[in-house]
Amino acid sequence: MKVKALSRPRSTTQRTSIHDLRQTHRNLDPASHPLPRAREYTRAVTAAKLDRMFANPFVGELTPGHVDAVNVLGVCRTNLCPVVSGGVDGTLRIWDLQNRRMVKSLEAHSRAVSGVVFGNGVEGFFYSCGEEGLIKGWCCFPRNMSISAASDSDESDSSSDEAD
Repeated sequence: MKVKALSRPRSTTQRTSIHDLRQTHRNLDPASHPLPRAREYTRAVTAAKLDRMFANPFVGELTPGHVDAVNVLGVCRTNLCPVVSGGVDGTLRIWDLQNRRMVKSLEAHSRAVSGVVFGNGVEGFFYSCGEEGLIKGWCCFPRNMSISAASDSDESDSSSDEAD
């Protein structure tokens, strides 16, 4: 069995000084690169589309927003109206996207909110979890209520953390 290996002299791969650029070896043979014009055209069209897409990135502003950064965003699978955002400050905000206004702000967790997900069965019911180890359940529509469940490390504190 024959094995072919590329070998280049050391003088072509080593730099003479620290500030020299490393030499790159490219195959400029047109037979090795078919359709270079078509590939370049596709890249140019894609770049033009991206430029147009990112020219005006903001669709709308949701005010009053979170005081700190937004960590998570939860969207209901069946209805677009309740959108919930969770922030680093521990608050949850329920948004009405049609009117671009905040419906309710909840002081949910003492630390950052690390996850928000909507439930499958109940309409408007969602869960949030915080970095302190609590998972809380909330309901958007009739009245805001929460049900606390502690993680393994916070089982002793779960009775004192019962929600409103």
